[in-house]
Amino acid sequence: MTENPIAGTVPVVLKGKEYTLQFTWAAVAQVIQEYGQDRDLFDPAILASVCATGLQAHHPGMTAKDVQDGAPISKVMAAVTRALHVAYFGEAEAPAEAGEDPPENPPGTGRRANRKAPSAPSPAPSAPATEPASAPPSSGP
Repeated sequence: MTENPIAGTVPVVLKGKEYTLQFTWAAVAQVIQEYGQDRDLFDPAILASVCATGLQAHHPGMTAKDVQDGAPISKVMAAVTRALHVAYFGEAEAPAEAGEDPPENPPGTGRRANRKAPSAPSPAPSAPATEPASAPPSSGP
């Protein structure tokens, strides 16, 4: 199976067999409820549990123990991270971090650029012509 960002699926190989990860809305909600927004995927127990949650849509009954016995941590972490990204953003890139310039719209996205030129800023009001300009005092002898 190849990755399918439109369907939200990502492959992961456990014990030499390919499985399908898919973080449905319900699966994402379960992960957030159990581990919060900032889950620690470097913790092997949390990683295995999150992976098992993502496997339930296509492989009901898979457990964290099945995941722990199946593959190196780094391979599981990469697949889970990618599957979560696909669940949130699909084919798109993640939004830019605060302070970074957003990426330009790629061609063919169906979005039309605003072709209207931005309007020039309004000039600041000037002082009335009837007031005389004052000269700075001189500091000479």
